[in-house]
Amino acid sequence: MSQNNKASLEQDVLIDGKKYKLTGNVDFSNLQIVKVGGDVPVPDPEPTPVDPAKPTEGTVKPGGWNADLVNKNAWNVVNMRDFPEQFKVVDAAGKNVATNFTKEETAKGFIAYFLTHEFPPTNAPDVPPGTGGGGGTGDGPYPQKAGSQTLQSTQRGPTTRHYASGKPDDETIEKNVKDIPFRNYQFIVETTIKEMEHDDNISLKFGGQHTTGNGWWDTGVGIYDGQTCLGTEPDHPETHLCLVKGPKIGDIRNKKIKMAGVFFEKNDHIELWTNLGDDKGWTKQVEGDHVGNLKPDHSKNHECQQRIDGFKKGSVPDLHSAVVQEIDAI
Repeated sequence: MSQNNKASLEQDVLIDGKKYKLTGNVDFSNLQIVKVGGDVPVPDPEPTPVDPAKPTEGTVKPGGWNADLVNKNAWNVVNMRDFPEQFKVVDAAGKNVATNFTKEETAKGFIAYFLTHEFPPTNAPDVPPGTGGGGGTGDGPYPQKAGSQTLQSTQRGPTTRHYASGKPDDETIEKNVKDIPFRNYQFIVETTIKEMEHDDNISLKFGGQHTTGNGWWDTGVGIYDGQTCLGTEPDHPETHLCLVKGPKIGDIRNKKIKMAGVFFEKNDHIELWTNLGDDKGWTKQVEGDHVGNLKPDHSKNHECQQRIDGFKKGSVPDLHSAVVQEIDAI
């Protein structure tokens, strides 16, 4: 601009689709800059895309359910049939991709994550719980039988249990493994208990069947004092707890504890082991033969269940993993 507030102008402009050239001098001597209205907001810079969080829930069947794993944009979230309070991810044809999500948004997060990650995952750090190996528990007290497959669990709950006896309702959560063909095995779980409404136990049931086949053994560790026990559940819901007592290992709240219920078909031998992550490692707490004179039907496939009752609403225990591994006979 010149000293006399005039400037030359030469500019191409487009008016009604026609191109014109503007030339001449412009007088800026009467130019005023006046602020009107509020400040014009400065747009934020384009946000950096956030990678969806790695899934922390979801059971993926080893070998899969023959779902379409390529067209991930067609995956959808629906309620589970057997556990309607839980959710699962299915493909466009309704075949399972992953199951046992406690919340719909968690299942949607699973889809969002694997839209940009390989599925099924091959990297160990990306493997959600229940997709393979030891399910996060590491080795149990016994070596797994060479060449055998680790059986994964499904989760039921958290939900509210209504007792037929009329006693007050309880918050409850379970891990279940069904159709177990093994006759010598270890049921390994890893759990963190939080706040409780009342004392109860971490119950491991195994060595038979839930409602058919003459029952199963019901073993456990007390939550407040760590009392270790062997008992029976011959005819659900009839139970006989702590028929054989082991030592007390102390309050297990807010501690990550591993437990293993072990079954050997010979002499209907059962054992209860614990691992608190200290130098002791796996410790056999209590064992017995023919406990409670229970005689499960071993001609049928076994079932295993981890169950916790009596926790505070909103303080659900972390059931990190639950698997069954075949072991060699004694």
